[in-house]
Amino acid sequence: MTDNNLDIMTRELIYSDFADLIISHRLKGTIEDCFAYLEQMGDISIEGQEWQLSDYQDNINMIRGCIQVLQWFTTDNYESDLAKVNKYSLSIGEMF
Repeated sequence: MTDNNLDIMTRELIYSDFADLIISHRLKGTIEDCFAYLEQMGDISIEGQEWQLSDYQDNINMIRGCIQVLQWFTTDNYESDLAKVNKYSLSIGEMF
């Protein structure tokens, strides 16, 4: 197989609906993983967990980023996920 043929096949895959399905599935999985991490961390305001604040915020940002991309790729409604991530974000705001 030549490099040119490989490039053509790759382009056909990337620009197909199948690639959209792969991306959306992966992003939805990432959202679930991030929510699981936030659940596991529990109350970030508990003394002694301040060092995890960066990880906590990174997961909130990841969820929001994934939702933004999913809104571009799909017609699904992500309002419940946005409301859920906003509750986690509010717990950070309460610390300050």
